[in-house]
Amino acid sequence: MGDTAKEKADKPATWSATIEKGFLEELAGSANVTQSAIAVGTTDKRAWQRRQADAKFRAAFLRALAEGYLRLELRMLQRALARAAGGEAERDAPTSHEERTWLQLLRQHRGAVQATGIFEEIDDLGVVTDRIDEKLSEMKRRLESISE
Repeated sequence: MGDTAKEKADKPATWSATIEKGFLEELAGSANVTQSAIAVGTTDKRAWQRRQADAKFRAAFLRALAEGYLRLELRMLQRALARAAGGEAERDAPTSHEERTWLQLLRQHRGAVQATGIFEEIDDLGVVTDRIDEKLSEMKRRLESISE
């Protein structure tokens, strides 16, 4: 016979253009395949299968993963700067579960992201580096003024 209502509710949605778009958006924000799949009502297994079977999706997947990776690196930098600004107690605080997850994702996806060449695609890496240096210098000035 047919699936019961409970079985249908527990069954992940079949892949669709809407799920694909949402999944890629989530992945670009998090670099977390499992979390991205859950957010759109499917499974990471289906996402990996889709990646394996569809070259166009594979390219979009890698691009989204690389974007998520860069965002994750930025979050880690922001967290480190916030800890540094928070004083000794903050600097000595144990690493949170969230931070451990971020580090795991960065380690897990580093090779795939580097293979995409996204770092070379950034229009003017010198400009980006200068902006980051300016922000770090400003944060350092603020930290020094707080500690005085």
